[in-house]
Amino acid sequence: MNYSHLLHRFEGWLKGHPWAWIPTAFLAKGVSVVSLTVISVLAFKRLGLDNAMVCLLVAMLYLPWLLRPLVSPLVLRFMSLRRWIVLCQLGMAVALFCVAWNVSLKGGYMGVMLWLVVHSVVGVVHDAAVDKYFRMNAPVSVRRSFGGITSVFFRVALLFGQGILLMVVGNMETLTRDVAGAWRFLFHAMAFFFLLLAVVNLLLLPKPAPFDEGDTSPLSYLSRGMAPVKEFFSQKGVVPISLFLLLFLLPEQLVEKVGMLFLVDAGHTGGLALSPQEFGFVQGTIGVFALSVGGVLGGMAVHRHGVGRWLWPMALAFTLTNVVYLFLAAYMPTNIWLVSLCMVVKFLGLGFGTTAYAVNMIAFSRDDSGEMRTERFAVCSSAMALATLLFTALSGYLQEWLGYYRFFWLVLFSSFITWLVTFFVKVDGSAGKKV
Repeated sequence: MNYSHLLHRFEGWLKGHPWAWIPTAFLAKGVSVVSLTVISVLAFKRLGLDNAMVCLLVAMLYLPWLLRPLVSPLVLRFMSLRRWIVLCQLGMAVALFCVAWNVSLKGGYMGVMLWLVVHSVVGVVHDAAVDKYFRMNAPVSVRRSFGGITSVFFRVALLFGQGILLMVVGNMETLTRDVAGAWRFLFHAMAFFFLLLAVVNLLLLPKPAPFDEGDTSPLSYLSRGMAPVKEFFSQKGVVPISLFLLLFLLPEQLVEKVGMLFLVDAGHTGGLALSPQEFGFVQGTIGVFALSVGGVLGGMAVHRHGVGRWLWPMALAFTLTNVVYLFLAAYMPTNIWLVSLCMVVKFLGLGFGTTAYAVNMIAFSRDDSGEMRTERFAVCSSAMALATLLFTALSGYLQEWLGYYRFFWLVLFSSFITWLVTFFVKVDGSAGKKV
């Protein structure tokens, strides 16, 4: 039997088939986001920073994402998208190696912050290159499930980043009594992960045929970057749409980072004092599973009836499940299974409720023909990043001023803003419905 012929055919399929490169490319996107939005929170906390400073520094990591719409056309100017993807993954690996080195320095949190900013900038370029490459090289049937593909690999990245890795780091802290060494290991592991992805994508990403971009002057590319922004703000009903994008997630943007800090903060400061491995189990494993289940249930509901019927139930589920933080802050349970149950309730509501936001983002990103445009989706993502930056930076100061218990009351009261923008936004009730 000619095994070499079969191997050659398999290699040809592996390099050309979209599902040979889509998982690695989108997984790299997800792990990049997780490292900036989850792992950085606990890393800064373990370096001894107070909650206000942790939230402020993490919020600053969202700054490069505000320029995301302008990056998409610019990545086409200097080299191929395939090279951008591989080089960006190498760049993120280098940045994380440098983060690991700075963890070992006394007072090294500024060095950690500097290299995380580099990682964030490279991550924005990588995100734009992957989306553009996906748009140009994936079949139409695959592109139509853009939102589902992104969410699946983001959940896998969450499980890997804030679940598996954090549990390993927590166990290392316990066994070695070396906190800095454990976190150096984590960032080295993530750096090697991106290095491996770069090698894999160098081998698997197919080389697309060259295409003519027409005018390639810098001003032309800047104009292309601004075009979807202008389109977005010229559409009918832009004010309620913009308010929806900026304010629907307000309760979660206030509580997301503070909720993590509450779980790991010391008991005398009002926290539950979970170890990193307990946090990885409670939020990074059980929480991610509940988030995924909630997202699947939300997706099934929207696919059956459209987002119109489920908009209000999702808004209520998304906001009211924050009551679990009030319960935890009031009773301070030490039973890990009770804490886990509370996180299941919270993340089920979060996964189910944010489906409405995700579906509407995609609906707002469609052109007149009904095709989802990644450039307009990037504008919506930038609006979300702006809101996350502002409310995350504010949340740490509010928590230190109010304390955890009263802060969680504030989060619950902020639900009224979510309900208000939900009331005024005009949505396509059939959006997300499977036809």
